[in-house]
Amino acid sequence: MSLTFSLSYGALWLVAILQGLLIVVLLYQLAKLQQTAESGNISVRSQLPIGSSSPNIRSINSEQVRQNISELSDVAHIVLFLSVGCPSCGELVESMGEDDGKQMPPTLVICHGGIIGCDKFERSLDSAIPILTDDTGDIAERFGISASPTAVVLDANQKIRAYGHPRNREEIRTLFSQAVTLEVSEEAVPAGSQAAVLN
Repeated sequence: MSLTFSLSYGALWLVAILQGLLIVVLLYQLAKLQQTAESGNISVRSQLPIGSSSPNIRSINSEQVRQNISELSDVAHIVLFLSVGCPSCGELVESMGEDDGKQMPPTLVICHGGIIGCDKFERSLDSAIPILTDDTGDIAERFGISASPTAVVLDANQKIRAYGHPRNREEIRTLFSQAVTLEVSEEAVPAGSQAAVLN
């Protein structure tokens, strides 16, 4: 076996080992990114600021949904962003489908991931909860949402009051209740002393 052949053979093995290590590192980083996305721990810098106006939602599935959205236009409610490929979203929808005897806040679901998957979510949810499909992600982009599940609390004036990543129906109620309570507290305090409420 010539020296040149041995060197070439050794270099080939070295390249193969380096590629294998690179693949392992990439798979590790991908797994971390997936965990981060599922837990909702993604930077919120792109989200619309608290107190800003809600974007206008134009993607309407049906006359029924149009009517339900119009009914939400003058009341505080939650806009809940779900993704079909998100395990945490499936668990949340399952929790929302359980009747624990406590009323849910008015909710609009925005579903990303295709009609078939979104239909599955819709069948699990209460029929009073309208669901819009957002195949292109346009609605989520307008809100600056980059992770699922994400809940956005809107007040009666369609201003954003809070964001959250609920895991079950109780956390949805808690997020909504806290945001609405804070809003009422702010309105009850004179403008000059509002900072005392927020701090």
